[in-house]
Formats: sequence, structure tokens, C-alpha cells
Amino acid sequence: MQDVLEEFKAADIEKLVVVPLFLAKGIHILIDIPPGILGLEEGTNSGTFTLANGTEIPLLYAQPIGSDPLLADLMIKNADDVLNNQS
Repeated sequence: MQDVLEEFKAADIEKLVVVPLFLAKGIHILIDIPPGILGLEEGTNSGTFTLANGTEIPLLYAQPIGSDPLLADLMIKNADDVLNNQS
């Protein structure tokens, strides 16, 4: 994840929003990522991100994707795809 953050430092962006691709909250969502990787204060979901040119922009940390019904639809679609494409 640090590599990706480094790439964003050179990007022409005004705000950075991080959406964790996890289904549920756990140690990674609550501890490892916010303060550990993003440098956010524990218990917060916002801070700043410094671009390569020294400009500070807002950094927002969203909730994990969770168990959205669209995920179940995608799983069913993928299962149908593999069933329909068997040789």
C-alpha cells in the first residue's frame, strides 16, 4: 500500500479518499491501516496527505465495502459465468 501512496504523491489530485476492500471491520481496518499506514490519529477517518510538491490535501478514510447486496449479485454472476463456460 505504501507504494501506491507514493504514486499518488506525484498525481494532480485535490483530495485522496481511501476505501478499504474488506468485508468487515477488524484489526487491519481499525489499527493497521489508519494510523499504521495512513498516519491518521487513532479513531479518526480524516487527515492530510502531502504531495511531492509539498502541498497538503485532505485525506479521507472510508468505511470498508462491507456486505453490500451488490457483492452477492457479483458472486452469483461470477458463479453463473463459470457454470455457463464449462467445457
